[in-house]
Formats: sequence, C-alpha cells, structure tokens
Amino acid sequence: MNLILPAPLDLIELPVRMKYEMDEIAEDMNKAASLLIGEIMTKKVITIGPEADISDAAHLMDTHDVKRLPVVDSHGKMVGIITRGDIIGALVRG
Repeated sequence: MNLILPAPLDLIELPVRMKYEMDEIAEDMNKAASLLIGEIMTKKVITIGPEADISDAAHLMDTHDVKRLPVVDSHGKMVGIITRGDIIGALVRG
C-alpha cells in the first residue's frame, strides 16, 4: 500500500485557503442579498396562451431554451405556468 502524506506546507496552507474561500462565499452572498428582483429578472418573457397545444409549448421551450412558460390570458394576465415536467407528465399519462 502506497500512502501519500501531504507536505507540511500544504497542512499550513489548507486552513488559510479554506478561510479565503469562505470569505469569498460570504461576500458573494452579501452582494446577492442586496440585489433587487428587478435587477436580475428576465425581462423578455416568453409566454403561451391557455388554448395552445402541448406541442406549441414544447416547441417554444426548445426554441428559447427555457424550462417553463408563463400562461397568460388574452389580456396578458398570468393564469398559470407550464413546465417541461408538466408536458412529460401529460405525455406519459396520455
């Protein structure tokens, strides 16, 4: 059996490196917590109507590389959401 032990400098460096990484994570979390939804949300939303076919939804999802589509009525009011999982479930139950 070949046992490889860490070098003494590795043992000293590891806690310092871990502290640095934890500080970076904490800083990223603080930055994320200060963001407003309006700053990060998708603005060009792809939608579909409730009377559309499942194949239309699947095509839109594939074309725009999205996993869910808001379902909006004729007035643009959101009435639901369709996901890839919903489509797969409908096809399986079929």
